[in-house]
Amino acid sequence: MWMDESFLIHYAGMDAAVFIRFLRLGMRLFFWSSLFLTGILIPVNITGDDGASELTALSLSNIPPGSVRLWAPVFCLWFLTLLCLYYLHHEYKEVRCVALRPDGALNVYENRLFRSRINSACAQGLGASSA
Repeated sequence: MWMDESFLIHYAGMDAAVFIRFLRLGMRLFFWSSLFLTGILIPVNITGDDGASELTALSLSNIPPGSVRLWAPVFCLWFLTLLCLYYLHHEYKEVRCVALRPDGALNVYENRLFRSRINSACAQGLGASSA
């Protein structure tokens, strides 16, 4: 079930919204990495010439030492690292924009947490510097 993020923040809080975003990030990374690794690494490993049997034919041990095929896991690792960094950067920008709400919204949120014991709330100096 998908719900609006503002609804989730209002009723469950910012922590729950960030946790849900983290779970979605994990699902996206798992999907792309499993698709990529299944489509590239398993065929490279199965067609190795080392004569392994059963499950070891799917592993890196089926590729003989010094083979050009040993570069396939390196390129896959680079691709997955860059994909992970891209998704983390994208999520960071999205969460930062949601977390740094206007002063009025922050004041309402603080009052809900601390039951009107705070006179004012302001988030200054948390964004990019304008120097």
